[in-house]
Amino acid sequence: MNLATVVEMRQSVLLMFDQHYHQVVRFVMICGAGAQDAEDAAQEAFIEALRRADDGRWEAVREPEGWLRRVALRRYQRLIKRNPVAGSLAYSNAQPSREDDPSDLAPATLDVLSALRRLDPSCRAVMAFHLDGFSGTETAAHLGITGQQARDLLKKARRELRRDLRAGKEEER
Repeated sequence: MNLATVVEMRQSVLLMFDQHYHQVVRFVMICGAGAQDAEDAAQEAFIEALRRADDGRWEAVREPEGWLRRVALRRYQRLIKRNPVAGSLAYSNAQPSREDDPSDLAPATLDVLSALRRLDPSCRAVMAFHLDGFSGTETAAHLGITGQQARDLLKKARRELRRDLRAGKEEER
């Protein structure tokens, strides 16, 4: 591998970082992570991308935006396996912490974030890919499930979100 190719691939990864870092962090937060864990997972995904650029494997990544999200999600899931207490807190029905939810967010946004966090992890992951504009086929490929499973999980997530958000509105009345 020549140096010019490595430099070009590293520049490509750095450009992806500039353009997509915040979206990858948001993606991992939708999947249940707190802000710090989401940032750590996103940073690790970009570090892995740089490693791949250094050894020439970055060219083989077909969908870099989805690949980064998949790697960040896996990094977060490994954290949850290593620290079950953090995992039980992240996947609980608890309200998001103030650190994760700046006070300037609209109440409706906070309601949606809370409802997303109450989804099971599989539904949350499919919904996160969907919200980031990935097709069902792309989502399935990144999560290692079938297209039908991705569609079913998205349908389930939408149904649960609709039910949860309606229940919240009725409580306000």
